[in-house]
Amino acid sequence: ISTNKEILEKLLESQNRKLTIKQWEKINSNLENITPLHLRLIFEIVKHWKSKQDNLLLEDSEEKLIIQFFEFIVEQYHHKEELLNLSFGYIAASKDGLSEEELLDLLSNNTDFLKLFQNDRYPSLNRLPNAIWSRFYYYVQNIFTEKLIDGEMLIKPYHRIIEEVIRENYYEKNAKQLNKKLSDYFYFKQDKNKTWNERYYSLRMLSELPYQSYKSKSSKQLKEILFDLEFAGSVYDNNKQD
Repeated sequence: ISTNKEILEKLLESQNRKLTIKQWEKINSNLENITPLHLRLIFEIVKHWKSKQDNLLLEDSEEKLIIQFFEFIVEQYHHKEELLNLSFGYIAASKDGLSEEELLDLLSNNTDFLKLFQNDRYPSLNRLPNAIWSRFYYYVQNIFTEKLIDGEMLIKPYHRIIEEVIRENYYEKNAKQLNKKLSDYFYFKQDKNKTWNERYYSLRMLSELPYQSYKSKSSKQLKEILFDLEFAGSVYDNNKQD
């Protein structure tokens, strides 16, 4: 049976990474009696360590390691903390996860947020550049999974503990506001000039809108769709009753 150290060594080798002797000395005690998730989180952090970084310490719990990983990625690769906070907040606020396009739409609806990324390369922005999101997601993608739901590849945490940590740290403080943003976003995914399924053309809207309206306490919006026979018919026709 392989030890946790041996497993970690193989994982690092698969990424063409190695730790120095001093770095191993720092983390050896962290590898004792831990879960597979804990080991995976250690790997996700230390694979980014540079050889001269031999004074870094690892947190001792899975929950703290998850936050440490996020903060390390932001600092190490110079990402905006606001990008992490807002994108993770939206993912946690969603019912089933969000597609990359949905995330970019939602992030781009925030003018103050976009101003954070304006520079000589992007002097004026009305949408978050794909390159900014892709570069950030590249470093955190391994703690997420993508599932095909309603014809879209939706991003959500791959493990329950990761999901709980993200909800607690990036969603709960602004829960109502985040749900309202999602509610408004999905509400406009309809064509009021058409009828029945042609009006409610988005399966994602049928799934997310009632949930988001309820969570954001948008009673007027919730009543509108619950008493709308066309909406109810579209939900039934597309088996979206849950």
